[in-house]
Amino acid sequence: MQVQHLAKGLIEATRHAKHSFREEWAEQLVARYTAFPGKPIIHLDDLEDSVLVALDAAAIPMLRRYYEGLDKPGRYLWGTFRNIVNFTKGRGLRASRLGKWKEFANLEPGLPIGSLESHISFMRISDGKFVRTINAPKLPMNLATVEGAKILGYRGDVYHRNSAFTNENPTLHEDYRRCIRSVVGDITITQTEIESGGFVSKRYIRTNVGRFVTRLSSIAGLDNTIDQPHANNPAPLWLIRLAEEIVSAYLAALWDAEGSVNAHDIKLSQAVSLESLPTAIDVPHWPGTLRPRDLEPQCRAYVEQKPPLLLVSSAILLFSLGIASRLQPIGLSRSGSDFQVYWQLRIHKIAYARIFRDKIHLLSEHKQRALINWLEAT
Repeated sequence: MQVQHLAKGLIEATRHAKHSFREEWAEQLVARYTAFPGKPIIHLDDLEDSVLVALDAAAIPMLRRYYEGLDKPGRYLWGTFRNIVNFTKGRGLRASRLGKWKEFANLEPGLPIGSLESHISFMRISDGKFVRTINAPKLPMNLATVEGAKILGYRGDVYHRNSAFTNENPTLHEDYRRCIRSVVGDITITQTEIESGGFVSKRYIRTNVGRFVTRLSSIAGLDNTIDQPHANNPAPLWLIRLAEEIVSAYLAALWDAEGSVNAHDIKLSQAVSLESLPTAIDVPHWPGTLRPRDLEPQCRAYVEQKPPLLLVSSAILLFSLGIASRLQPIGLSRSGSDFQVYWQLRIHKIAYARIFRDKIHLLSEHKQRALINWLEAT
């Protein structure tokens, strides 16, 4: 597997460093990929049965031939598939749930549900406050593109309940909307502004696209049933096999949304949840943190065994571009009944920072400028 090959190279490249990459981290990543391989191409039959689907008139001849070949009484077809039958007979544009289209297509002799993809003119996704419409949806939807990779990168610290992207940089929101429409089609998108709490008051922008992008990322291999510290999602497996420009686009979006560039390094931080620790220690509640170096050896070794898989996979992706990075825990705090371990992926060597600059272009002007200033100062 390419993951294991890259991991061996990264282990060798960092073996003399204080925080070297570990084989056990790669094994955890491979185990996760085995359980959630995912796929980048999303077809119609991957979507939920509740999606409302309307076809264009060009589909009528194909549907009519299929309808006329069915060995079912007309009364049954009319009563069970009324909207579809009306559309097939040319009685106006009628929309039906995808589950109903699948049921209709499964009647003998059968109609490949994929044959409808090129004829879909409209879809309504989910219900309630998360409802979204897509005019001229682009089926099949391909996430194995620069735009598809950026959608996943922007939402690296994924919020599982809906597909909102929150950030203070309007440039990133504009690019996020562009990427979604490039991959999905003309989907309705709304934008709101929120005031942050905590220690520093900031105004953030939230781009809302309902639950549809969350559904796509689930098909791509992410666990969106719980929040990221518990789900511990890595970058999708198939991303590692793609062209360099697509990998670079994913990492650029991830760093634009979640990373930082400072005077001496390039960093990406992420938390992972642990339900317990091997020894009883007094761990402060957030925002207080306990440094890993202050832990007892047994506890520290346990904490260092389980890094966030997003950072592990990002280190692998960086190494595929020729960049070696270091991964280490930087703090531990209590959150409810769980413990939160905060990790950091760090690039600090000038040679690797130059490769980052050349291959990973950040849209965030202040991060890109900080990178250039650092390199120019050396």
